Amino acid sequence: RNMCGIIGLFTKEELGIHVAGELNTALTMLQHRGQDACGITTCDGQQVRTVKDNGLVSEVFNQNNLAKLTGYYGIGHVRYPTAGSPDRNEAQPFFTNYPYGIALAHNGNLINCDELRQRLLCALRCINTTSDSELMLNVFAEELERHIDRSSAEEGKMPLPTLDNLWDSVHETMSLVRGGYAVVVLIKGIGMLVFRDPHGIRPLCFGTRRDENGNIIEFAAASESVAIEAIGLDRERDVGAGEVLFLDMNMQLHTHTDALACALQPCIFEYVYLARPDSVMDNISVYEARVQMGVRLAERVHRLRVLEEGERAVVVDEGDAGYDASLPCLEKMIDVVMAVPDTSRHTAISIATTLGKKYIEGLSKNRYIARTFIMPAQQMRQKSIRIKHNPIHDAVKGLSVLVVDDSIVRGNTTRMLVKAIRQAGAKHVFVASAAPPVRFCNVYGIDMPTTKELIAHSLTPSEVAKVIDAEYVLYQSLEDLKRACRDSEIYGPGPKDFECSCFDGVYITGGVDQAYLDKLEAARIDSAKASA
Repeated sequence: RNMCGIIGLFTKEELGIHVAGELNTALTMLQHRGQDACGITTCDGQQVRTVKDNGLVSEVFNQNNLAKLTGYYGIGHVRYPTAGSPDRNEAQPFFTNYPYGIALAHNGNLINCDELRQRLLCALRCINTTSDSELMLNVFAEELERHIDRSSAEEGKMPLPTLDNLWDSVHETMSLVRGGYAVVVLIKGIGMLVFRDPHGIRPLCFGTRRDENGNIIEFAAASESVAIEAIGLDRERDVGAGEVLFLDMNMQLHTHTDALACALQPCIFEYVYLARPDSVMDNISVYEARVQMGVRLAERVHRLRVLEEGERAVVVDEGDAGYDASLPCLEKMIDVVMAVPDTSRHTAISIATTLGKKYIEGLSKNRYIARTFIMPAQQMRQKSIRIKHNPIHDAVKGLSVLVVDDSIVRGNTTRMLVKAIRQAGAKHVFVASAAPPVRFCNVYGIDMPTTKELIAHSLTPSEVAKVIDAEYVLYQSLEDLKRACRDSEIYGPGPKDFECSCFDGVYITGGVDQAYLDKLEAARIDSAKASA
């Protein structure tokens, strides 16, 4: 069960390009999506080769092992485990040799793993890990083997699958698995298959390089557009909800929308935190969405009033006790706006610009510390937070500061930063979150903590402010977050709605009951991870 980045790359054989180097480059561009493990599988038409291990892309791959990954088509993966074992055997891609030889890389989370595991064991499939990606691989392999038409095959030879065989196999796979997923599949001697769950929860796009006649000579599908652009291909579009793409050995691209496809509802947290700002997802510019989040928050700041100043200002919003429109505006008290680097920077700059305030870089970031949100243990996160950000005393001393973060999840980062900013001499510290309160677990491939760890699960914004020692916490409303994303469409229309379960507790796939959530929380609790 993982929050990951995936890439599939297929080049025309006559070009003589071994894809491992380009896959390595693409995975480096996706490193922010997973820092636990990575892997590459390639095929030259005769052999399938894999290198994978725990560690960063730069740690796992080198000139020697990349040179051994010969082949003109392949897939790659970066992984962060949301549950299960951190064992190196859990790294992707996974491979099974029957039928044909199939390698698969997957981003997302399946919510009916126990049912799938039992089904596969009854079918005598060998399951070696706790990964739902291995389950996905074996479910697909079973269905493909079952749908192959052997009636016209030569004796002793495996017939090639037809397009209908492939579409039917993916359809049955989608019928059996439940959750959010984006998948790239390498089928030896057959081609490359790409598909996305019926709601399009997890991101997936594709791009090509074409010759002067418009024929595809390189094809790539990836979690984010930056990975495709980094290897010199042009982004064409996003893979639709429930859509299947197949590139055959003649570089012909075939597309099919499965009967199970629903209205597109991508994960909205991608735009808040997970994705790079230079990516485009479902025709939404991640950068512009974050700018628009700042515009919406600035509109909220306009309405805030200061009930009392003093050493700790008391701030009230419309509808709060003591609110009076004639009271002083909070924005007049704010001297500077600063971001918690890096994800919230564009939102913070947008707030400052809209309010006419000075934007400052008030925190110095240690570039050699990984993203603390996706670290697997609380002790590791706490230690990393202490050395990741350090306030610049001269930038904040004596000033009233609005600190902007992308989200407040556990509250660890925010609490420690507010304390440090106060110790650096700030007069007042207010906090704004680009995201609404995170109150629920995410079950579709993001490692939201247990609800007991979520600071906003049982606390009001004013109570959160007290816990983190800020004078006020301003959360984005969910509707404003959706508006910010909708107002950032480029290249064409985007989604009309989003998957927002960590904010609203609505699980659009169904199949998520309290028993499932209790089991998930048991798997995710930090003590369980530490002993895994």
